Amino acid sequence: MLARIILPASAGASLQWLRIMLSRIVLALAFVLAAAVPAYAEHPHEARVLRVIDGDTFEAEIIVGQDVFLHSRVRFPAIDAPEWSDTCASAQRLYERSKQRLEELVGERVLLSNIRKGWYGRVIADVHSMDGQDIAAVLLQEGLVRAYHGHRSPWCP
Repeated sequence: MLARIILPASAGASLQWLRIMLSRIVLALAFVLAAAVPAYAEHPHEARVLRVIDGDTFEAEIIVGQDVFLHSRVRFPAIDAPEWSDTCASAQRLYERSKQRLEELVGERVLLSNIRKGWYGRVIADVHSMDGQDIAAVLLQEGLVRAYHGHRSPWCP
């Protein structure tokens, strides 16, 4: 039993009935609250990719319901790619390669899961191709991005 209301035994049958009813109400409320968790936190959402910004961010139209869309930039939570503003030649080359590879991997549509709000108005989400491939894992494995641990390290010496 999820919750149990304890009343004195001497209170009689009416209190026993009240205890049972309150326990049922508490249980029903627990189910309602569990159902109130946003659906986007539990289930993947399809998104139409509009354009790739760099190797770890793209712009998308996220399908959140029937005829309901959210237009946002989407960033991967655990990877970091060079930015267009990185000035050294090696970072600029890796910026171009990671951006191009991300364009190839995302195609026109992706699946987003573990969606949450990020900095700069972006959505942070795990991103998978429509056939289930973990896109961040591919970029990491190919050496086009590096693991991100909450702070950005410079790409240029």
